[in-house]
Amino acid sequence: MSEAPRVPLLLERIRGAIASDPSAPAFLGGATLSYAHMRALVGATMAFLQEKGVRPGQVVSLTMPQTPLHVITFLALARMGAISLSVSPIARESERDALYRRFGVSAAISELETMGAPGVPLIALKSIGAKGNEAEFDSWPFQPVDSTPMRIALTSGTVGEQKGIEQTHGQFALRLDRRFYGEAPRPRAIPPNLHVTASLTLACHALTNGGALVFPPGYDAQSLFVAIARFGVTHLTMPPAHVATMLPLLDVTEPAFPGVKHLRLLGATPTPALLDEIRRKLTPNVFVPYATAELGVISIATPEILAVAPASSGRVCADAQVQVMGSDGSILPMGQAGELLLRVPGMPLGYFGGADPERFRDGWFHPRDYGYLGPDGLLYVQGRIDEVINVGGRKLAPTYAESILEERGDVREAAVFPIEGMAVAALVVARGPVDWRALDAFAQKRLKVFAPQRYYEVGEIPRNVMGKIARRELAALAESDRATLRHPA
Repeated sequence: MSEAPRVPLLLERIRGAIASDPSAPAFLGGATLSYAHMRALVGATMAFLQEKGVRPGQVVSLTMPQTPLHVITFLALARMGAISLSVSPIARESERDALYRRFGVSAAISELETMGAPGVPLIALKSIGAKGNEAEFDSWPFQPVDSTPMRIALTSGTVGEQKGIEQTHGQFALRLDRRFYGEAPRPRAIPPNLHVTASLTLACHALTNGGALVFPPGYDAQSLFVAIARFGVTHLTMPPAHVATMLPLLDVTEPAFPGVKHLRLLGATPTPALLDEIRRKLTPNVFVPYATAELGVISIATPEILAVAPASSGRVCADAQVQVMGSDGSILPMGQAGELLLRVPGMPLGYFGGADPERFRDGWFHPRDYGYLGPDGLLYVQGRIDEVINVGGRKLAPTYAESILEERGDVREAAVFPIEGMAVAALVVARGPVDWRALDAFAQKRLKVFAPQRYYEVGEIPRNVMGKIARRELAALAESDRATLRHPA
């Protein structure tokens, strides 16, 4: 039996892109940096980090803003054989220190002087310069191979503490090939949050295909719009909630950015109304995947699929497998909802350090998501098992109730959470004036026993860096001065 062909590693692909067109822009935004300049800066960063004591196999925290230097430092660490752990700069100090201890971080790289911790020295890196002839990227004595550890990818931490998935150079290359971004030549992408695996692989996809990363001066709507138009951005990834805040600023009768060939919405399934507004105002090229931090993309809804099945997560990818398991452990037939089981080639066998071993068993990953495979061959994901609410003995997936509430034109976003008496309440971000009694009557008719008993108006729904609702914060927000009880008055 012949062996599967070897997958080229990220660094090989980057080296190929540099050799193909060294003068092409790799980074656009505040300054234009060519591929040749990127190569020199990666080399200079490697020399700097070696001087600071970074060695192969060392776990190093990478806490940097959305800049070319973030990407350059990631590539430098990978080339040196170090293991990077991306930690968001907005993480609480206690959470950050816990991550350092859990994953054995021995140094923290950041431009912020507060990112160190007891026993974890800070390597301050605010800028780097290069003469242009630095050759460390090619001539470094250590050469990573497929099995060399490269990165620890963190889960979102939506439910419970963040866990880590160790990725070797070979596994990261496989993950990069499972992004399904199409075959656009020289893609230009705005990566939304480089600490998140989906954003990092988008960035690497652009660079390995001779494209460019665009870094706007800010991530507000106006800055993004200017950058998209000025630099011809082709690829965007962002949560639906972020897109929703941008659309009111577009007073257009046709899509403002048809050149965006791939707008990927992550973290939540957009409502049909929001999908329609995005297609009319922003770009018709909208994609909605079902993906996990652990395995990557499992299915993806293309624009054609979303036109006929907007609630779906699309067709399961050719190299992925999905089964639906009932509460008794049996495999359910098509059309019946249950716990989703997932499998892809080269998937990890468990979390870093053996955490939560029940999630990886019998050759399957158990994401604790709930859904079904429809007779149309599409996957429908209905929410997380951990988030199901008991309402009078009946089970409610909060995403279902939220999607119903968001059908009304005066509700921009909704988030449902349990309250005493086995009932639910809803936080609502309004789109203009809301007739709260009419909203309640609508919910009573559509949701019946699952209709919220209270409605609180808020300015925004709390979300994590992946754009997913931070459900553990909802009840506290409802009791705070940032929420107003609207119904019953």
